[in-house]
Amino acid sequence: MAELEHTLSASELHEWLEYYEMEPFHADRSEVQLATMSHMMNAFMGGSAKATDFMLTYKEKKKDSLSGLAAKVKAIFGGGKNG
Repeated sequence: MAELEHTLSASELHEWLEYYEMEPFHADRSEVQLATMSHMMNAFMGGSAKATDFMLTYKEKKKDSLSGLAAKVKAIFGGGKNG
């Protein structure tokens, strides 16, 4: 670990984090495979669950709407108050 701290730059670590987001490592792939199989079994038995319902680490990325983004900006900067 000490060698890694000396040889891995911050930018390279950032690149690895981006790569991990695009290409999950082994544990995440296994979770996706097991969730897919569970989803198929659930559907076979008449269930309506999604594959993501069987995943522990699933992160749904929420996209802000334009009105939601405008509300956040107004909250940060005081809602357009003069002063």
